[in-house]
Amino acid sequence: MARPTKREQINRKISKAMSKMTPEMIDKLRYAFLRGASDAEAAIHAGIHQTTISKWRKKNPKLFMELDGLKKNPTWIARDTLVKNLNDPKYALEYLRHKERKEFSTRTESENENKNTHELKEVNINIKKKP
Repeated sequence: MARPTKREQINRKISKAMSKMTPEMIDKLRYAFLRGASDAEAAIHAGIHQTTISKWRKKNPKLFMELDGLKKNPTWIARDTLVKNLNDPKYALEYLRHKERKEFSTRTESENENKNTHELKEVNINIKKKP
């Protein structure tokens, strides 16, 4: 492999020095990902292009493993809130209807059977030929 030219070495130093990946920028991404933002939404919030995030993801996989985990935070908060409110019978029953459908579903067997059966109707079609 050929040695980099002087110009390539200078350009590399400049790009490293001008990197947008600062602690403040990482904090902006954390803020967005904690709210369940996609990469595109986080990029908009941080004021960078989405391809920049893709490049950073390749260079810093450990950091982005952490940031990707933050995307699940809103789901976790919702689950936690639900579990904390299970002492309310309304929420408890709704939870059981979702998790234990066979036992707590409001549907009856006949309703389920009707959805799975298809009625066939006989159709008579008269075709008239032109004389």
